[in-house]
Amino acid sequence: MASEAHNLQANFDHTAFAVRDALACGVNLRRQFGATPILGEALEAFRYLTMYVGSAEHGTNLEFLDPTEEGFLTQFLDKRGQSPHHITFLVSDVPSAVAAVCEQGFGVVDEDYEHAAWHEAFIRPDATHRTIIQLAGSDRPYPSARELLATTRRDALAMPHIANAKNRDWWTSIWDTQAGETKHLGPTVLQTTDMPRSHTLFGTILQGQAHDSQVSNGVVYSWPGGAIELVPSDRAGIAGIRARDDSAELIDIDTIIAGMPNT
Repeated sequence: MASEAHNLQANFDHTAFAVRDALACGVNLRRQFGATPILGEALEAFRYLTMYVGSAEHGTNLEFLDPTEEGFLTQFLDKRGQSPHHITFLVSDVPSAVAAVCEQGFGVVDEDYEHAAWHEAFIRPDATHRTIIQLAGSDRPYPSARELLATTRRDALAMPHIANAKNRDWWTSIWDTQAGETKHLGPTVLQTTDMPRSHTLFGTILQGQAHDSQVSNGVVYSWPGGAIELVPSDRAGIAGIRARDDSAELIDIDTIIAGMPNT
């Protein structure tokens, strides 16, 4: 099994927030951080919108989820409010990644391999991280950052996408919002109660490149698509996203929705 994990190709894909209005959050992210939309889909009980924050050279993705009817997302919002929901990694072979994480004692649920454009499985929240970690894979790539920034054209079916999406254009009014100054975000800060176990997941299995944090006693694991800063803590979970690699300031969902009408 170690050889399977060793042969995996993995990349950080996004940090996702559960919110009450994904489009409004996307509009504000575009105004405040110069973000550009990648893709959005409406499904049976929720919608999602994925945004790229950064330049043609480097950046990272944020995702907003909002409910369209009663379900898991309304339950999450009722319990926790608008807050981080999950982090996602793209891997070259989801079943092999699942086997590797299960071998290390992580629980995995909701495996789905029926649609080649989007395989997925979820590592259960546990005492170590207390957040959902999605493992996903696709037979097609996302456009490069340079391609995303060069045009407003989006071909959802040419990108990783979900098979049963009902509407892939619900978010397109976001193009009416003028993009603000381009900003770059630092790593997503994930508090952990077990640094060695976290290293096994993010360093060994998902093959992040490790280096010391510039602003905490944690360790940053980096991939081409973004980074996670693991910080030892008695309370696990996503604390926010660094405003920059060298900044102690944390951006959370309150920062993103600040200034939105009627909030």
